[in-house]
Amino acid sequence: MIIEQIVEQSIIDEIYSKKKLSSEEIIQLKPNEYIVLKSVTGSSAVLRYQTKDYYKLVEPKTKIGKTTANDLQQLCLMDSLLDDNIKIVSCIGPAGSGKSYLSLEYAVQAINASKELKLICTKPTVAIGNDKYFGSVPGTVQDKFDIFLDSFYLTLSKLIPSEVWLQTLIEKERIQFSPIQFVRGNHWENVLLVLDECQSLGWHELKSILSRLGDGSKAILLGDIKQKDKMANGFESLVNSRTYQESTLTSHIELEKDYRGPISRLISKIDEEIS
Repeated sequence: MIIEQIVEQSIIDEIYSKKKLSSEEIIQLKPNEYIVLKSVTGSSAVLRYQTKDYYKLVEPKTKIGKTTANDLQQLCLMDSLLDDNIKIVSCIGPAGSGKSYLSLEYAVQAINASKELKLICTKPTVAIGNDKYFGSVPGTVQDKFDIFLDSFYLTLSKLIPSEVWLQTLIEKERIQFSPIQFVRGNHWENVLLVLDECQSLGWHELKSILSRLGDGSKAILLGDIKQKDKMANGFESLVNSRTYQESTLTSHIELEKDYRGPISRLISKIDEEIS
């Protein structure tokens, strides 16, 4: 939940004038936490706390490519993704909240802007009911893993409308789909790692993946806690740890709204009722 605070109009004016704020009048936050300041006159400003009472203004018209935020939480996610000083962005939210789309759009824009960067997409190979049937599917490792890639590929097809260019990026390994089971022994530099369905990972698995990232890399961790398949959850342990929350290298965002459609929203409400 993003904190809100009522302040004098003069503070709001100062923020938009200087694009930042250094003030002891604001609630003390953890690094890269967000706060909405509102004045009694109705104006407001969204800030991200950085360090030593320094608050950075989040521009209301922030864009990734041509995409703008649908709500405050998405705006904060976009701000964290675009900050190169934040090396791990974690985001939880229901299906249809935009976490995967915004993350992949950021990644596509980033690899287009830098020839050194490559995008690695991965997720747990866990079926509904926590059945790991990875080995029972015929074909090569890639054939088996392709079953789990549809969500990545469909989104990337929307973001990269040229099928030829998308295939070129894949053939040149600028975009890679890598099974989690085979990350051991890898060392990744200049990589944007988009790791989806993190709620299905234990701490050992998550640690094994993130410890492979070297210089010039950024990790984007996505999940929906309400759909977790394991009682022992590494994703929750990570984002709730004091070290993670107090680091200037990390940012954690919680999305709330489902933009997928009425059926998805209906199921979410039913889930809240019967869970």
